[in-house]
Amino acid sequence: SFPTRRSSDLWQNKLLGKIETRTENAETIMNGLGDNAMLEQAPIMRNSRPNYYALLTLLNDSYDNNRVGKELFENGIVSDSYRFKIKPLYRMPIFSNFASSCPNTERLLHRIITLPTHEGLREADIEKIIEIVKNIIL
Repeated sequence: SFPTRRSSDLWQNKLLGKIETRTENAETIMNGLGDNAMLEQAPIMRNSRPNYYALLTLLNDSYDNNRVGKELFENGIVSDSYRFKIKPLYRMPIFSNFASSCPNTERLLHRIITLPTHEGLREADIEKIIEIVKNIIL
């Protein structure tokens, strides 16, 4: 059956509620980490609104996101950039014919760490994320 206008509105409201909670979680995490030169939230384009599926952060150049991701994972925090071993598309076998040197892409991907912000996080989970990230990075 086709969704009705009412069910569509309910679904949209439910999604907006999730995004609001994720946004609050992301803000709490970034505020808890404070201003520092080791980790920053990735820039958000003007007139856009992230859905905060995850909090996209950038490490200082002195850090290796694989090492940081591994340490987070060992402490119960899953960073998608570590879990999925992010890499440029041209490093995947299917795109190998298109491979070229892209140092800016390589540098950016080397800096990305995602942190969980999903709506299932409790206050204690968020405090744990902040504490562990501080212990690893700061």
